[in-house]
Amino acid sequence: MKDIKLGLDGDIELNGSDIQLVDSLAQSIRIKLLWFGGEWKFNPELGMPYYDYIFAQNADMDTVARIFEEALSEIEGVSSVKSVSALFSRVDRTLTVKFTVVTDTGDILKDEVSTNA
Repeated sequence: MKDIKLGLDGDIELNGSDIQLVDSLAQSIRIKLLWFGGEWKFNPELGMPYYDYIFAQNADMDTVARIFEEALSEIEGVSSVKSVSALFSRVDRTLTVKFTVVTDTGDILKDEVSTNA
């Protein structure tokens, strides 16, 4: 399924004056993994627990990877999670999560998301 492509800033990405289309599952995954818990006032329970667990002082990266693995497995269209790795750079305070999932159609999707603390 295709959807309107969002840029890294979350706004609609245009090619000149035309919208672009993108695989909606890949975009849905990116949105879910980059959504900070409590960010949406209408349902603060949604989103990733960045401030509670992920960006906690001395957070264990294996635990962080498990949090992302659980979130990935909950996404409609993902049949299984093959791998997840999390790396936090203390120098630039950036978390990068690399993942591989199997879709409901049997396709393999590899991607990564990064966000700053």
